[in-house]
Amino acid sequence: YLEVIYKSFFVFSVSSSIIALLAFSSVLGDVLINHGGRFFLFGENPNSSGGRMALAIFFCIYFIIDNPLQWGKTRYFLFIAIIPLLLLLMAGGSRGSIIIAFACILCYLFLRPKANIVNITFIGICLGIFLLIGSQLIIENNQDFTVIERLISMREGNDGGRDLLMDRSLDVYLSNSLLFGSGTIEYVRDMKTTFNEERVVHNLFVYLLPVSGMVGSLLFYLFFFGLLKRCIKYRKRDILPSILFLFMFLLAYKTGGILTYLLMWYIWASIISITTK
Repeated sequence: YLEVIYKSFFVFSVSSSIIALLAFSSVLGDVLINHGGRFFLFGENPNSSGGRMALAIFFCIYFIIDNPLQWGKTRYFLFIAIIPLLLLLMAGGSRGSIIIAFACILCYLFLRPKANIVNITFIGICLGIFLLIGSQLIIENNQDFTVIERLISMREGNDGGRDLLMDRSLDVYLSNSLLFGSGTIEYVRDMKTTFNEERVVHNLFVYLLPVSGMVGSLLFYLFFFGLLKRCIKYRKRDILPSILFLFMFLLAYKTGGILTYLLMWYIWASIISITTK
């Protein structure tokens, strides 16, 4: 039921916007905790909550432009829903989620098959101005946010230790069973005892090797490339599955502990449903 899938995207986006709005208005109590300029919602890692906010922003723009449920001009009220989403995304300071959101919105605007290049350019410029001005106002009025400093540090080569985590995780993999890995518990224990490292690698495709070895990784890669094949075959009919695939690929490439991230499996299930239709 394709219409129900679209409605689930809408409910997800609006719910995320309402939660963000209530969190900043303190109606929900002290659910936003400031840790060194990064705000944690309900104590969750800002990378995880940032991924949700970024996807909700994309869905709002998708509903405004493509209008899959054939709504009238009332859909333009979704621009208002973007504001608290963008605010929470900036507050969390997740550099990857911010870049992924902008990259996927641009890809969507320029790759959608039904679009006129002139209209796309105009819409892209308007959305870009809206998001840039909104981001600037948010940052100027919230001096606690460290998102600009974090983006600058990334430009200067600071990847938050991701490359080092990859190297150490591969060392853990090579020191255990190459076929089946060591499992999640043993992997975390090895990282702690060998490198005194509490974090797991921030890359799903590397994480699978020490946890599940060649066998588990191969099975996952087969599933993953099956999704990609579906999106490529369906792209001329609807670009949405390809953009969702790109979004989750980029998110999985830079986020730690994402194998059990429910949002990822929800989106992949939606891709399968849409491309099956």
